[in-house]
Amino acid sequence: MRKVTLKEIAESLGVSPSLVSGVLNNRPGVWASEETRQSIIREAIVRGYRPHHAARALRSGKTHNVLLIYEPVAALPIDAIAVALAAHGYSLQVMVFSDSAQAQKALQTVSSASMCDAVILWGDEQHIEPLAENIAALPVPVVLKGRFERQHPDWYQVDFDHERMMATAVEHLRSIGHQRIAYMGYVSDREFSRMLLKGYLEAMHSLIGGEVPAVYYERCVIEPEDAEQIVEMWFSLPEAMRPTAAVIGAGNNAWYGIERALFRRGLFIGEEPGDFAVCGQSYEGLFLTFGTAYAFQDLDLRNLAAAMVDRLLLPLLSQQKPSERIIRILPSLAPAKSHLLRRYLPAKGV
Repeated sequence: MRKVTLKEIAESLGVSPSLVSGVLNNRPGVWASEETRQSIIREAIVRGYRPHHAARALRSGKTHNVLLIYEPVAALPIDAIAVALAAHGYSLQVMVFSDSAQAQKALQTVSSASMCDAVILWGDEQHIEPLAENIAALPVPVVLKGRFERQHPDWYQVDFDHERMMATAVEHLRSIGHQRIAYMGYVSDREFSRMLLKGYLEAMHSLIGGEVPAVYYERCVIEPEDAEQIVEMWFSLPEAMRPTAAVIGAGNNAWYGIERALFRRGLFIGEEPGDFAVCGQSYEGLFLTFGTAYAFQDLDLRNLAAAMVDRLLLPLLSQQKPSERIIRILPSLAPAKSHLLRRYLPAKGV
Protein backbone atom coordinates (compact mmCIF):
# COMPACT_ATOMS: atom_id res chain seq x y z
CA MET A 1 0.00 0.00 0.00
CA ARG A 2 1.36 3.44 -0.97
CA LYS A 3 2.28 5.63 1.99
CA VAL A 4 0.44 8.91 2.44
CA THR A 5 2.76 11.91 2.52
CA LEU A 6 2.70 15.10 4.56
CA LYS A 7 2.37 17.06 1.31
CA GLU A 8 -0.84 15.21 0.38
CA ILE A 9 -2.37 15.90 3.79
CA ALA A 10 -1.38 19.56 3.51
CA GLU A 11 -2.88 19.91 0.02
CA SER A 12 -6.18 18.35 1.10
CA LEU A 13 -6.50 20.92 3.90
CA GLY A 14 -5.02 23.91 2.09
CA VAL A 15 -2.14 24.38 4.54
CA SER A 16 1.63 24.08 4.26
CA PRO A 17 3.50 20.77 4.64
CA SER A 18 5.69 22.38 7.31
CA LEU A 19 2.60 23.18 9.39
CA VAL A 20 1.31 19.61 9.04
CA SER A 21 4.73 18.27 10.03
CA GLY A 22 4.95 20.61 13.00
CA VAL A 23 1.51 19.67 14.31
CA LEU A 24 1.92 15.90 13.83
CA ASN A 25 5.37 15.97 15.44
CA ASN A 26 4.21 18.27 18.24
CA ARG A 27 7.13 20.55 17.39
CA PRO A 28 7.67 23.52 19.74
CA GLY A 29 7.15 26.94 18.19
CA VAL A 30 4.66 25.74 15.57
CA TRP A 31 1.40 27.64 16.02
CA ALA A 32 -1.99 26.52 14.72
CA SER A 33 -5.51 27.16 15.93
CA GLU A 34 -7.12 24.30 17.82
CA GLU A 35 -9.55 23.80 14.92
CA THR A 36 -6.70 23.53 12.40
CA ARG A 37 -4.70 21.27 14.69
CA GLN A 38 -7.62 18.86 15.12
CA SER A 39 -8.32 18.92 11.37
CA ILE A 40 -4.72 17.92 10.62
CA ILE A 41 -4.76 15.11 13.18
CA ARG A 42 -8.13 13.84 11.95
CA GLU A 43 -7.03 13.92 8.30
CA ALA A 44 -3.82 12.04 9.14
CA ILE A 45 -5.76 9.31 10.94
CA VAL A 46 -8.41 8.99 8.20
CA ARG A 47 -5.76 8.73 5.48
CA GLY A 48 -3.71 6.23 7.49
CA TYR A 49 -0.62 8.43 7.66
CA ARG A 50 2.40 6.75 9.24
CA PRO A 51 5.52 8.80 10.02
CA HIS A 52 8.98 7.57 9.07
CA HIS A 53 9.88 6.30 12.52
CA ALA A 54 13.46 5.37 11.72
CA ALA A 55 14.28 8.89 10.57
CA ARG A 56 12.52 10.45 13.54
CA ALA A 57 14.29 8.13 15.95
CA LEU A 58 17.68 9.05 14.51
CA ARG A 59 16.91 12.76 14.88
CA SER A 60 15.38 12.71 18.34
CA GLY A 61 16.38 9.44 19.97
CA LYS A 62 12.66 8.61 20.19
CA THR A 63 10.40 6.42 18.07
CA HIS A 64 7.25 8.48 18.79
CA ASN A 65 5.45 5.15 19.04
CA VAL A 66 3.38 3.85 21.94
CA LEU A 67 2.70 0.13 22.01
CA LEU A 68 -0.65 -1.10 23.32
CA ILE A 69 -0.53 -4.76 24.41
CA TYR A 70 -4.04 -5.76 25.32
CA GLU A 71 -6.33 -8.68 25.98
CA PRO A 72 -9.73 -8.29 24.27
CA VAL A 73 -11.79 -9.00 27.41
CA ALA A 74 -13.74 -5.76 26.99
CA ALA A 75 -14.49 -3.15 24.35
CA LEU A 76 -11.29 -1.15 24.70
CA PRO A 77 -11.59 2.35 23.16
CA ILE A 78 -8.48 2.06 21.00
CA ASP A 79 -9.61 4.95 18.80
CA ALA A 80 -9.79 7.31 21.79
CA ILE A 81 -6.26 6.38 22.87
CA ALA A 82 -4.92 6.77 19.32
CA VAL A 83 -6.48 10.22 18.84
CA ALA A 84 -5.25 11.45 22.24
CA LEU A 85 -1.70 10.32 21.47
CA ALA A 86 -1.78 11.68 17.91
CA ALA A 87 -2.53 15.13 19.32
CA HIS A 88 0.91 14.96 20.95
CA GLY A 89 2.77 13.52 17.98
CA TYR A 90 2.66 9.83 18.90
CA SER A 91 1.41 6.85 16.92
CA LEU A 92 -0.27 3.84 18.52
CA GLN A 93 0.70 0.29 17.65
CA VAL A 94 -1.38 -2.64 18.87
CA MET A 95 -0.54 -6.20 19.87
CA VAL A 96 -3.18 -8.62 21.18
CA PHE A 97 -2.69 -11.43 23.70
CA SER A 98 -4.97 -14.09 25.16
CA ASP A 99 -2.78 -15.49 27.96
CA SER A 100 0.37 -14.76 29.95
CA ALA A 101 2.64 -16.58 27.49
CA GLN A 102 1.57 -14.39 24.58
CA ALA A 103 1.87 -11.24 26.66
CA GLN A 104 5.35 -12.28 27.79
CA LYS A 105 6.42 -12.79 24.19
CA ALA A 106 5.17 -9.30 23.29
CA LEU A 107 7.10 -7.75 26.19
CA GLN A 108 10.25 -9.61 25.21
CA THR A 109 9.93 -8.14 21.72
CA VAL A 110 9.84 -4.66 23.24
CA SER A 111 12.95 -5.39 25.31
CA SER A 112 14.94 -6.64 22.33
CA ALA A 113 14.05 -3.88 19.85
CA SER A 114 13.75 -0.10 20.04
CA MET A 115 10.18 -0.13 18.80
CA CYS A 116 8.38 2.26 21.17
CA ASP A 117 8.76 4.98 23.78
CA ALA A 118 6.18 3.53 26.20
CA VAL A 119 3.92 0.52 26.69
CA ILE A 120 0.25 0.32 27.66
CA LEU A 121 -0.63 -3.06 29.18
CA TRP A 122 -4.38 -3.70 29.39
CA GLY A 123 -5.84 -7.07 30.33
CA ASP A 124 -6.91 -9.51 33.03
CA GLU A 125 -4.87 -9.11 36.22
CA GLN A 126 -4.38 -12.88 36.39
CA HIS A 127 -2.57 -12.83 33.05
CA ILE A 128 -0.52 -9.72 33.78
CA GLU A 129 0.56 -10.53 37.34
CA PRO A 130 3.03 -13.29 36.28
CA LEU A 131 4.80 -10.76 34.03
CA ALA A 132 6.25 -8.66 36.85
CA GLU A 133 9.87 -9.49 36.00
CA ASN A 134 9.32 -8.79 32.31
CA ILE A 135 7.70 -5.45 33.12
CA ALA A 136 10.57 -4.47 35.42
CA ALA A 137 13.09 -5.28 32.67
CA LEU A 138 11.50 -3.04 30.04
CA PRO A 139 13.65 -0.10 28.94
CA VAL A 140 10.59 2.15 28.53
CA PRO A 141 7.79 3.27 30.90
CA VAL A 142 4.76 1.01 31.34
CA VAL A 143 1.23 2.04 32.32
CA LEU A 144 -1.40 -0.55 33.17
CA LYS A 145 -5.14 -0.83 33.47
CA GLY A 146 -6.08 -2.85 36.54
CA ARG A 147 -5.91 -3.33 40.29
CA PHE A 148 -2.28 -4.13 41.12
CA GLU A 149 -1.73 -1.89 44.13
CA ARG A 150 -1.43 -4.68 46.70
CA GLN A 151 1.48 -6.52 45.05
CA HIS A 152 2.85 -3.69 42.91
CA PRO A 153 2.24 -0.24 44.40
CA ASP A 154 5.15 1.07 42.30
CA TRP A 155 3.39 0.34 38.98
CA TYR A 156 1.70 3.17 37.08
CA GLN A 157 -1.92 2.00 36.95
CA VAL A 158 -5.49 3.19 36.51
CA ASP A 159 -8.90 1.68 37.20
CA PHE A 160 -12.25 2.49 38.76
CA ASP A 161 -12.48 2.88 42.53
CA HIS A 162 -14.64 -0.18 43.07
CA GLU A 163 -14.63 -0.02 46.87
CA ARG A 164 -15.76 3.61 46.99
CA MET A 165 -18.43 2.87 44.39
CA MET A 166 -20.03 0.27 46.65
CA ALA A 167 -19.55 2.41 49.77
CA THR A 168 -21.25 5.32 47.97
CA ALA A 169 -24.16 3.07 46.96
CA VAL A 170 -24.60 1.79 50.53
CA GLU A 171 -24.50 5.34 51.88
CA HIS A 172 -27.13 6.46 49.37
CA LEU A 173 -29.48 3.67 50.43
CA ARG A 174 -28.81 4.38 54.10
CA SER A 175 -29.63 8.06 53.53
CA ILE A 176 -33.16 7.14 52.39
CA GLY A 177 -33.80 4.96 55.42
CA HIS A 178 -32.52 1.45 54.58
CA GLN A 179 -30.34 -0.74 56.79
CA ARG A 180 -31.09 -4.26 55.56
CA ILE A 181 -29.13 -3.80 52.35
CA ALA A 182 -28.14 -6.87 50.31
CA TYR A 183 -25.52 -7.24 47.56
CA MET A 184 -25.74 -8.81 44.12
CA GLY A 185 -22.60 -9.28 42.04
CA TYR A 186 -20.57 -11.49 39.74
CA VAL A 187 -19.10 -14.85 40.65
CA SER A 188 -15.55 -14.04 39.66
CA ASP A 189 -12.06 -14.24 41.07
CA ARG A 190 -11.02 -11.19 39.08
CA GLU A 191 -9.67 -8.41 41.25
CA PHE A 192 -12.34 -5.83 40.43
CA SER A 193 -15.08 -8.27 41.51
CA ARG A 194 -13.35 -8.90 44.83
CA MET A 195 -12.94 -5.16 45.38
CA LEU A 196 -16.64 -4.50 44.73
CA LEU A 197 -17.64 -7.05 47.37
CA LYS A 198 -14.97 -5.76 49.75
CA GLY A 199 -16.32 -2.22 49.44
CA TYR A 200 -19.86 -3.38 50.18
CA LEU A 201 -18.88 -5.49 53.19
CA GLU A 202 -16.77 -2.73 54.75
CA ALA A 203 -19.53 -0.14 54.29
CA MET A 204 -22.17 -2.47 55.73
CA HIS A 205 -19.97 -3.43 58.68
CA SER A 206 -19.67 0.25 59.51
CA LEU A 207 -23.42 0.75 59.07
CA ILE A 208 -24.70 -2.13 61.21
CA GLY A 209 -21.74 -2.38 63.57
CA GLY A 210 -21.17 -6.08 63.00
CA GLU A 211 -20.85 -8.91 60.52
CA VAL A 212 -23.08 -8.90 57.44
CA PRO A 213 -25.35 -11.99 57.18
CA ALA A 214 -23.96 -14.33 54.54
CA VAL A 215 -27.36 -14.60 52.84
CA TYR A 216 -27.16 -10.89 52.06
CA TYR A 217 -24.34 -11.07 49.56
CA GLU A 218 -24.66 -13.22 46.49
CA ARG A 219 -22.22 -13.39 43.58
CA CYS A 220 -23.72 -15.35 40.73
CA VAL A 221 -25.38 -12.87 38.38
CA ILE A 222 -24.84 -13.64 34.72
CA GLU A 223 -28.39 -13.73 33.38
CA PRO A 224 -31.60 -12.04 34.63
CA GLU A 225 -32.83 -15.45 35.77
CA ASP A 226 -29.93 -15.65 38.25
CA ALA A 227 -30.98 -12.33 39.77
CA GLU A 228 -34.60 -13.46 39.98
CA GLN A 229 -33.60 -16.54 41.96
CA ILE A 230 -31.59 -14.43 44.40
CA VAL A 231 -34.53 -12.08 44.97
CA GLU A 232 -36.81 -15.05 45.63
CA MET A 233 -34.31 -16.34 48.19
CA TRP A 234 -34.23 -12.94 49.91
CA PHE A 235 -38.01 -12.83 50.11
CA SER A 236 -38.07 -16.32 51.64
CA LEU A 237 -36.21 -14.98 54.70
CA PRO A 238 -38.10 -14.04 57.87
CA GLU A 239 -39.51 -10.54 57.57
CA ALA A 240 -37.18 -9.18 60.25
CA MET A 241 -34.16 -10.30 58.16
CA ARG A 242 -35.54 -9.65 54.68
CA PRO A 243 -33.54 -7.04 52.71
CA THR A 244 -35.40 -3.89 51.74
CA ALA A 245 -32.71 -2.69 49.35
CA ALA A 246 -29.79 -3.99 47.31
CA VAL A 247 -26.44 -2.79 46.00
CA ILE A 248 -25.49 -3.96 42.51
CA GLY A 249 -21.92 -5.00 41.75
CA ALA A 250 -22.77 -6.63 38.42
CA GLY A 251 -24.13 -5.66 35.01
CA ASN A 252 -27.52 -4.60 33.68
CA ASN A 253 -28.92 -8.14 33.83
CA ALA A 254 -28.96 -7.89 37.62
CA TRP A 255 -31.22 -4.85 37.42
CA TYR A 256 -33.56 -6.49 34.93
CA GLY A 257 -33.79 -9.69 36.97
CA ILE A 258 -34.59 -7.79 40.17
CA GLU A 259 -37.25 -5.75 38.40
CA ARG A 260 -38.92 -8.87 36.97
CA ALA A 261 -38.91 -10.68 40.32
CA LEU A 262 -40.39 -7.66 42.09
CA PHE A 263 -43.05 -7.16 39.43
CA ARG A 264 -44.38 -10.67 40.01
CA ARG A 265 -44.94 -9.61 43.62
CA GLY A 266 -46.57 -6.33 42.65
CA LEU A 267 -43.48 -4.40 43.76
CA PHE A 268 -41.14 -1.97 42.06
CA ILE A 269 -37.59 -0.72 42.22
CA GLY A 270 -37.88 2.76 43.70
CA GLU A 271 -37.32 5.07 46.62
CA GLU A 272 -40.90 5.65 47.72
CA PRO A 273 -42.32 4.02 50.88
CA GLY A 274 -42.89 0.32 50.20
CA ASP A 275 -40.48 0.18 47.26
CA PHE A 276 -37.42 -2.06 47.04
CA ALA A 277 -34.51 0.36 46.61
CA VAL A 278 -31.58 -0.50 44.34
CA CYS A 279 -28.35 1.37 43.75
CA GLY A 280 -25.00 0.52 42.19
CA GLN A 281 -23.06 -0.42 39.11
CA SER A 282 -24.59 -0.38 35.63
CA TYR A 283 -23.42 -0.19 32.05
CA GLU A 284 -24.42 1.92 29.08
CA GLY A 285 -27.93 1.09 27.92
CA LEU A 286 -29.56 0.43 31.30
CA PHE A 287 -33.25 1.32 30.98
CA LEU A 288 -35.65 0.28 33.72
CA THR A 289 -39.22 -0.58 32.78
CA PHE A 290 -41.19 0.39 35.87
CA GLY A 291 -39.26 1.99 38.69
CA THR A 292 -36.58 4.51 39.55
CA ALA A 293 -33.09 4.14 40.98
CA TYR A 294 -29.64 5.67 41.16
CA ALA A 295 -26.77 4.06 39.27
CA PHE A 296 -23.19 4.82 38.30
CA GLN A 297 -23.83 6.15 34.82
CA ASP A 298 -20.36 6.84 33.43
CA LEU A 299 -18.70 3.48 34.01
CA ASP A 300 -16.98 3.91 30.66
CA LEU A 301 -13.57 2.58 29.65
CA ARG A 302 -13.04 5.82 27.73
CA ASN A 303 -12.77 7.61 31.07
CA LEU A 304 -10.03 5.21 32.14
CA ALA A 305 -8.24 5.61 28.81
CA ALA A 306 -8.35 9.41 29.07
CA ALA A 307 -6.96 9.37 32.61
CA MET A 308 -4.26 6.91 31.60
CA VAL A 309 -3.08 9.06 28.69
CA ASP A 310 -3.40 12.50 30.29
CA ARG A 311 -2.29 11.81 33.85
CA LEU A 312 0.24 9.01 33.42
CA LEU A 313 1.42 8.38 29.88
CA LEU A 314 2.01 11.92 28.60
CA PRO A 315 4.05 13.01 31.65
CA LEU A 316 6.17 9.86 31.35
CA LEU A 317 6.73 10.44 27.64
CA SER A 318 7.86 13.97 28.50
CA GLN A 319 10.29 12.49 31.04
CA GLN A 320 8.31 13.99 33.90
CA LYS A 321 7.18 12.17 37.02
CA PRO A 322 3.37 11.88 37.24
CA SER A 323 1.87 13.35 40.40
CA GLU A 324 0.50 9.90 41.31
CA ARG A 325 1.23 6.31 40.37
CA ILE A 326 -2.17 4.83 41.22
CA ILE A 327 -5.27 6.51 39.79
CA ARG A 328 -8.69 5.40 40.96
CA ILE A 329 -11.73 6.96 39.29
CA LEU A 330 -15.08 7.23 41.08
CA PRO A 331 -17.97 7.41 38.58
CA SER A 332 -20.88 9.71 39.32
CA LEU A 333 -24.13 8.46 40.82
CA ALA A 334 -27.17 9.66 38.86
CA PRO A 335 -30.79 8.65 38.19
CA ALA A 336 -31.12 5.64 35.91
CA LYS A 337 -33.29 5.94 32.81
CA SER A 338 -36.76 4.43 33.14
CA HIS A 339 -40.03 4.13 31.21
CA LEU A 340 -41.81 4.66 34.57
CA LEU A 341 -44.66 2.31 33.67
CA ARG A 342 -45.42 1.89 37.38
CA ARG A 343 -47.54 5.01 37.06
CA TYR A 344 -50.15 2.89 35.32
CA LEU A 345 -50.07 -0.07 37.72
CA PRO A 346 -51.10 -0.62 41.36
CA ALA A 347 -48.35 -1.53 43.84
CA LYS A 348 -48.02 -3.34 47.13
CA GLY A 349 -45.56 -2.58 49.92
CA VAL A 350 -42.42 -4.54 50.73
